[in-house]
Amino acid sequence: MRPQMAASAYARPALGFPEKVCENLYLEESPVDPKRPVALFKIPGSLKKTETASNVRGLFQADGHAGGKVLIPHGTSVATFDPTTDAVSALTGSIAGTDRCDFAVSQTEAAILANSAVYISNGTAIAIATDVDFPTGITSIASIGQRLLMSAADGKFWYTSVLDFDDITALNFYTAELKPDDLVAIRVFGADILLFGTRSIEWWMQTGNDDDPFAWQNGRAIDVGALCRDSIANLDGVPYFVAHDRTVRRIRDGSNAEVISNAGIAKALESVAASDVIGGTYSYHNHVFYVLSMPTITYVYDVATSEWHRAITNEEDFWRWVFFVRAGAKNFVAARADVKFAELSKTYLSDYMADASTMGTEIVARTNCFLPVTEGEVDVVSVRLEVSHGIGLATGQGSDPVALMRMSKPGDPNNFFASRSRSLGVQGKINQKTIWWRCGRATPPGATIEFSISDPIDLVISGAAVNED
Repeated sequence: MRPQMAASAYARPALGFPEKVCENLYLEESPVDPKRPVALFKIPGSLKKTETASNVRGLFQADGHAGGKVLIPHGTSVATFDPTTDAVSALTGSIAGTDRCDFAVSQTEAAILANSAVYISNGTAIAIATDVDFPTGITSIASIGQRLLMSAADGKFWYTSVLDFDDITALNFYTAELKPDDLVAIRVFGADILLFGTRSIEWWMQTGNDDDPFAWQNGRAIDVGALCRDSIANLDGVPYFVAHDRTVRRIRDGSNAEVISNAGIAKALESVAASDVIGGTYSYHNHVFYVLSMPTITYVYDVATSEWHRAITNEEDFWRWVFFVRAGAKNFVAARADVKFAELSKTYLSDYMADASTMGTEIVARTNCFLPVTEGEVDVVSVRLEVSHGIGLATGQGSDPVALMRMSKPGDPNNFFASRSRSLGVQGKINQKTIWWRCGRATPPGATIEFSISDPIDLVISGAAVNED
């Protein structure tokens, strides 16, 4: 028997139903093996790059600004990180507040929204905007056509002059047309300007007329709002966000905000404050991920497979990384309410390694499968995990990696016996088999079999076999 391995994470909607577990693993197609069309791969680890003096407030990078350096707002300072040399410096000047920052860039300037005020940088320094006509209560910023765009909570969005983020008049604003709802954020996706309200989303565009530079796109709008600014992410020009009804949605055809969350994710969103939800994105090995971070849980959506998995930092129920930025071929990350800044890569076999050879926090990969039973009893004589073998490290932890297996008790697919370990094989021992014998019995509705591996190895799981040995 080959019970299907969980390739996604799904919290049970009611007691008595088995949960699908897929933690620190993502799905990958396996076209070379028709019997095993998919496999589970371990998520990337990370290498420490620097630690800031205060908690990080966001990550931003643009190739045309500050020589392509990553900007790291923290406390009242803005650090810079050079992705080619790892050099750490700082912009001259300071910002106010402790809130999460927003970012926009033109050909010559960058703007950071901090403490509801706009700060402008030329790449070496940063200072608050000086034009007295700047609005108050700014909720987000973006840029298009070399102008800075700003949304305000009262439903207006403002714009500056071309190539001058610090030049605005008291009449440089428009008002969202569809509903009298507050504006949560303004975002640019390709040539489209999207106004995210609390109950609606509108499409605007550039007109090419300097006296009247923007217009509503032929009344394009939908009756779906955004829960919060920081849940909105741009995945290759496609908006992903948490909607006002606490579902996760994306807009692919310009007229429909399709729901991509499942019941477990929506339930988790119902229990958190809007201000605690952060959406980010990173890409790796042909996969583009939307990372949905909450204070106590993290879900990750894989655009390539349309599946969710959970990312978890060892000894926590959530992933520490919430801010993401890509510079060239590298992904950089920073932690929520923390000072940690790191590079994310599968080159690193554990999390937040001090250097390339010193192991950091373990990345525990965990998945399960369900063996359905409709009547009677099934003796589970053997369970074999189909996984990478002979990939142990030369020395230290991981030189003889092991997998843990536990099976649920009869009649209760969520109540488990104790785990038992089996070797995955030392380095080069590719003929190793990982089998557990005399595992018990399964009764209706069935048995959940769970596997976990914590050793620092870059493993691949392709399935499980029951009673085939």
